[in-house]
Amino acid sequence: MAFLQSDPPRQPIFRAPAVVLWLIGGLAVAHGARSLVSAARSQDIVFEYGLVPARYSRAFLESHMADPGTLGERAVPFFSYMALHSDITHLVINCLWLLAFGPI
Repeated sequence: MAFLQSDPPRQPIFRAPAVVLWLIGGLAVAHGARSLVSAARSQDIVFEYGLVPARYSRAFLESHMADPGTLGERAVPFFSYMALHSDITHLVINCLWLLAFGPI
């Protein structure tokens, strides 16, 4: 009586949890917001929220008489740099990798 049984349901192509899809959406929104501002402001955002190693070098800061900022200003880039992408290709490739390996 195997002919009376219905076909098993098809498996989805991607089995991504909702959190991965939300992260991809958040990355796209962050990139879209940064692309709408002026070029000068975009560079300021990259410097403020990107992970710039010179910001953590005492020798560099002393030689350039630069202010290292508060503890919060130095800690935020360790998380915010993940939302910064140079262009749409960079964003798409990172999102594809997140889609592939994020569920794991």
